[in-house]
Amino acid sequence: MEDKRKSDKLSLGPEDIRARARRSTKRSRTGCLTCKFRKVKCDETRPFCNRCKAFGIGCDGYEKPKSALGPPRLPAFLSTDDESLCNTLIAPSLSGALHFDSEEEQRHFHTFQSETAYEICGIFESVFWQRLVLQACHQERFVLDAAIAISAYNTSLKLSKTRWQDQACLATAAAQAQFALRKYQNSLHVMRTSLSIAPCPRKALMACMLVCSFEGLFGNTVTALSHARSGQILVENFLAEHTHSTPSQEGITSPAPHIIENKLFQAASYFEAQIIGLFDRRSPPDHARLKIEGQETIARMPRSFKDLDEACVYWDLVSRRSMHFVCEYSPDSQRGLIAYADYQVGELPLTSHPGEHLPNREQLDRCHAEKKNYLDDLARWSAAFSDLYSRLKRTTNKRQVMGGHTLYVKSKSMEMNVGSAMESGICSHDKYFSHFREIVTLSREIIRIKKTFTQSDFAVELGIIPSLHATATWCRERKIRREAIELLQWYDSREGHWDSKSMAEVDSCIMELEEEGIETEYIPECARVRVLSITSDEGGEWATVEYVRGSPRTGELPGRKRMRLSGEQYTKSRTDSELSKEGNASESSYVDNLLAPYDISDDGQSGDEICRSASSTPIGYLFEIQPVSK
Repeated sequence: MEDKRKSDKLSLGPEDIRARARRSTKRSRTGCLTCKFRKVKCDETRPFCNRCKAFGIGCDGYEKPKSALGPPRLPAFLSTDDESLCNTLIAPSLSGALHFDSEEEQRHFHTFQSETAYEICGIFESVFWQRLVLQACHQERFVLDAAIAISAYNTSLKLSKTRWQDQACLATAAAQAQFALRKYQNSLHVMRTSLSIAPCPRKALMACMLVCSFEGLFGNTVTALSHARSGQILVENFLAEHTHSTPSQEGITSPAPHIIENKLFQAASYFEAQIIGLFDRRSPPDHARLKIEGQETIARMPRSFKDLDEACVYWDLVSRRSMHFVCEYSPDSQRGLIAYADYQVGELPLTSHPGEHLPNREQLDRCHAEKKNYLDDLARWSAAFSDLYSRLKRTTNKRQVMGGHTLYVKSKSMEMNVGSAMESGICSHDKYFSHFREIVTLSREIIRIKKTFTQSDFAVELGIIPSLHATATWCRERKIRREAIELLQWYDSREGHWDSKSMAEVDSCIMELEEEGIETEYIPECARVRVLSITSDEGGEWATVEYVRGSPRTGELPGRKRMRLSGEQYTKSRTDSELSKEGNASESSYVDNLLAPYDISDDGQSGDEICRSASSTPIGYLFEIQPVSK
């Protein structure tokens, strides 16, 4: 039988063989992401394919088309009137197609355009990164150089963390990092010249955003925060010079969109989010003035938000006002830190009586009345967000789902922060057990989703790390507390100046101190710890935690603990004296303060030096960043 089949096959002519052969068809590469992952044929129905629906799973939609290599096309102008002004706000006209000095520059720009701009903004999409920066690349060389530098260094970080590392991969990562530093240095030089020749609030604001972002990406935390302070001063000066013609839009739109358009003004809320309560030099009277920003806007807040962008804009205003309220009444606000991060600054031994900063009865009554108003604002925002959140949880758009969860987590954390303001004792957060549980549950889902579609571990915007850190610090229910710490370790990411692994190690240290010698599930007040300072030793391998155990009611016992940091953690900064020496004498002090020169030969500082260079704040934020080989 087998011989017969062979003979039949041999007897077939060439035409017969071609007729029986399987017809070759061009393989489609435009199917949805879910079908590609499942390796099945997609019917390519848009926006979501029917095959996924029939199978009973969510369709993740389709890839955005990637631009081909070659001279990039000019970006389309923004659709709204104020956004279209960006053609003339930086330069009188577009310079035409972008000019690249090398193929490497062109490659990194395309990577920025197709990947980095979407990764660096974090959980929420950003018009600033995905449109405004790309447009500005055609108008200002320093923006193009900064975008290339950010893309190159982000690529270097991803290469250095791949699972399959070899010498070639590590060498490539190091080369990318060196290239990024050179482009960043070029960007600072052109930036400085451009701002000194033609000062422009919009250009200065964008420059400050780019500098903060690269310094944060590189791990220069104190330098990034210093520039964030400069950026916030720019915003406050702009607001002081221009009165808003529409009070119901104050705090969410630009008072002078012909100078700084709405989207850039909204993106600049990044500065306030980074510094408020941390490295914040503003006094209680300053916070008292800023906490009433946009009062009419809050009063006319929509009853239901139409989309995630609107919810984010109003959340930024509500959260800023709430934090200024907390800072005004915090005894540590003048020294740069508040209890939002559970770090109350002091030196051992305590030089002041625990009750020295307690307010009088009149201040306390006023505080409680105002607290109710700010809690009401949070409740009104949550009510307006409720229907939208229900819709977002049902969508198949992963970024929208994460955005909804993140806003909800932030709102719960802020409710605890405002609700516990001015409450005595260190047990004031015990009543928020349900908040802690929701934060942990939703954060786990956010991290799970995020790890499915991005390899980047840095975002300029704050997300869930502060809320998880607050849970790990304030929640004394052992199971939830450990889950929060485990999530911080699993997340292994940085959001602005917050590093999840560093926070996990600090929180683990505090947990061990509080549970030492305690047999019961409940952590009594006498065993609870209040952190005074955290400083890293030279080299960053060890850190010292200074704390007070107990409370004024139960008695306070100061202590100190050394903790070893996993991996090589370091951060770098430059002191004010170093910056002033290297500044160009022909340029204004304003430009010098805004754009601190960066020296790629700087080997960094110890934790104590960092603290002294950052307004004498005795706390070192430690980041697990591998030093770039010089």
